[in-house]
Amino acid sequence: MKKLTITLIAMLTFALFISTSSASVLEDAIQRGYDQWLTRYYTTSSFRPYDTLRRDEAAKFFVEFAETQNFRNTSTSTLQSCSFSDQKRVIEDLKPYVQDACRYNIIRGANGKYMPDQTLTNAQAVTILIRILDWLQSENGNHRADNYYSRAKSLWLDISKFSIKDNPTTRWNVMTLMYLSANSSLNNRGTSGNRDIDEILKELTDILSS
Repeated sequence: MKKLTITLIAMLTFALFISTSSASVLEDAIQRGYDQWLTRYYTTSSFRPYDTLRRDEAAKFFVEFAETQNFRNTSTSTLQSCSFSDQKRVIEDLKPYVQDACRYNIIRGANGKYMPDQTLTNAQAVTILIRILDWLQSENGNHRADNYYSRAKSLWLDISKFSIKDNPTTRWNVMTLMYLSANSSLNNRGTSGNRDIDEILKELTDILSS
């Protein structure tokens, strides 16, 4: 009984630590994003972390991030037309970012459409980030983003919050993923990898129960 009590206290303490650390990372990420023009908001509440992202809003996030990474890949071998039939649906002040996202070949439309008012999915967020950090991957597989996820894991990026590929992503998840990737060396990410919190909690429980 004593061991169980100690285990429960340790788990709750660890969960609180994870929650507090996550909030702190978000605050730092928002401040960094504000400083680098990824967002015009500099407080957690005004940033609306739990909201989803339109695809044209995502263009601003990722184009500004790409430019902080000195990304300028406009290879004509893969560059497609950046004239979209649904351009009028793009929020006016985001149109330059949509064009840059296309020219940089990091956010591409389909069938001549950009689909600006559609919600960005987890898979699309991971795909775009890997295009910026590492470039294009093969899109063959059970899901078009499978190889982008594999590459993200090989780079030790924590994409656990993006596991359900076709679910809508949140502003929180996108901002913190960009922040953490920018603040970690891709060649020196340690050995912790893409570990789920449940896995870490289980290990903690096993240790305290032994």
